Amino acid sequence: MPEQEGEKRRIAGLLLAASCSLVCITSFAAVSGQQPPLQAGTRTHRGSDPYTGIVTNQTITAAGTDFFQAFVSAWRNVPNSGAYSLSVHEQPSARWGTHVWIVYGVHRVFQLQLPAARAAARELGMRAAPVVLRRVVDQDVARALFRDVDLGRDEL
Repeated sequence: MPEQEGEKRRIAGLLLAASCSLVCITSFAAVSGQQPPLQAGTRTHRGSDPYTGIVTNQTITAAGTDFFQAFVSAWRNVPNSGAYSLSVHEQPSARWGTHVWIVYGVHRVFQLQLPAARAAARELGMRAAPVVLRRVVDQDVARALFRDVDLGRDEL
């Protein structure tokens, strides 16, 4: 019996923390004038994850930032892209140029070498959005169809 009471208290604490997080997100949205990332009562295919739809920027150079901005503007216009969270990374190199890759979960779904011309980086960013969405959806389908007891969900 005491174990069940402890479990109930732990669950109540988690629910309280989750509701406080939702209140903080909603309060921030009201103060900043922005929409919260997840409306109350809506669900995505990932459950009620408040971080769904976020694209993080890990770029360093001006060309990488141009690629990121063009990618995000094109990504927001692709249907159903708001259901996925991505991160855009960059590794500049004096010898090889700038290497950019996009990560979904723990997997790289897209990578390329950026040319020296910044205008080309913008064009590549806009063209990358539909390709990334196709690869992310393919990865989700493969994860849904393939089950292995030795692998975790993020390892597939």
